[in-house]
Amino acid sequence: MPEMDVILADVQLPAPLRTIVPQAPPETYVVGGAVRDLLLGRPVGDWDLVTPAPEAFAQAIAAAARARAVRLHSSPIVLRVVCPGLEIDVVEMSAGGLVADLSQRDFTINALAIALAPEELLVDPFGGMRDLRAGFLRAVDDYSLATDPVRLVRAYRLAAELSFSMASRTRALIHRDRALVESSPQQRIGREMLKLLNAVGPAALAVVQMERDGLLDMLLPCVAPMRSLGRGGFHHLDVLGHTLEALILADRLISAPRRVFSQAAHVFDAYLRRPDSRAALRAAVLFHDLGKPDTYRRTSDNRSLFYGHEELGAQRAEKILRDWGWPRSLRDTVAQLIDAHLRPSQLARGSLEQGQPVTDRALRHIQADMGEHLPALFLLAAADIQASRGPATSPVEQHIMLALLDEMMGRTERLNEIPARTRLVTGRDLMDTLGLPPGPELGRLLDAVEEAHEKGQIATRQDALDLARRLARQAQPRQTCDDNPRGK
Repeated sequence: MPEMDVILADVQLPAPLRTIVPQAPPETYVVGGAVRDLLLGRPVGDWDLVTPAPEAFAQAIAAAARARAVRLHSSPIVLRVVCPGLEIDVVEMSAGGLVADLSQRDFTINALAIALAPEELLVDPFGGMRDLRAGFLRAVDDYSLATDPVRLVRAYRLAAELSFSMASRTRALIHRDRALVESSPQQRIGREMLKLLNAVGPAALAVVQMERDGLLDMLLPCVAPMRSLGRGGFHHLDVLGHTLEALILADRLISAPRRVFSQAAHVFDAYLRRPDSRAALRAAVLFHDLGKPDTYRRTSDNRSLFYGHEELGAQRAEKILRDWGWPRSLRDTVAQLIDAHLRPSQLARGSLEQGQPVTDRALRHIQADMGEHLPALFLLAAADIQASRGPATSPVEQHIMLALLDEMMGRTERLNEIPARTRLVTGRDLMDTLGLPPGPELGRLLDAVEEAHEKGQIATRQDALDLARRLARQAQPRQTCDDNPRGK
């Protein structure tokens, strides 16, 4: 961690502020998260300034930045200057002075200030420096979080972003005040959750702590039915326990995709550098089994079935993310991942059971459907498989399944360099030559012909027509005595 006994001269201010420092009114301070990030050596995009003369100082900053100062609030006065790559908020200092302002902050590490004067040292009335050095997140007082309940969620977001641990007293306060988030603006909560799930740090641990502290139910009432549901079969945990374990495993894969995907690790590394890619993947893992409680069925032989849970989960996740104000493209990506999350493992299991490799055609299909988000789908599938250790699976089988995912992803990457085979026949060919009507049976025959072509079992157009003709005849129902209405 960088040396923290700094003065303003040591701080790299952005150009508009650096230019305007000599014009700063007395008792003007940089405060809050900007100070925290400066001390941690993190990039600062949003700057908060407290001053007795907000109007004049904001206009001076705007003039220096060739921008506009926009009033956000009137009591206290808050003005924002937006420049390329950063926002500067200028806030009116309260009548009680700087310490009174800092006492209204959420966490001690955010209750810090640096005066805009070279001779001034850091102002730290609540021990924020001590907590920064210790990597500790602590509420300023017992009521600082309840003042704005979105701060309850922010606690976990900051813990994830900074890889900080949370004070036990702060977690107790969150547990005490957890119900307050139910009345908080959903879009503000959504902004915090987007930052949390997109964090480079341990986002899964933060979500697990939310569950332990009772906050997850308040944010997502839909998770309550996932408890105590679905043990047995492939799962050694209930649905919620499986989900949280899958999220932890997804975090490990995010930090090191090579744990599973050695053949195309560079593809995953590139994908995870994309904006919001980690948030998309983690949200898909968090919600991938959201549809299970309402699709649960128990069979006569005591097996648990969840037919259609992928589609229902995708719909419900999209609704949650829409309420949270997430961008449309990101919501669509999460829903697409959830809807398709079983496909890689189904291909791998089919390959394992049949003793045959997944066909190139099947891989091209899933690649065409998922497009640029194929790496996220395979990461989701790998986390899902690793978090499924019930009696219907085994460590050996898991190892084989993950190796098959690795092989499939590596081969998919190589297929990008090989043109797809030209179809031997089209649906129109089968309709014209064999007299088949359009419909599901026609699609089934085309799929069978293409699969045989991929496997090298047929090579010409005539081979394809002959195969389709044989398969069509085999599919025709045979007449038996029971089919005869007269019983003869």
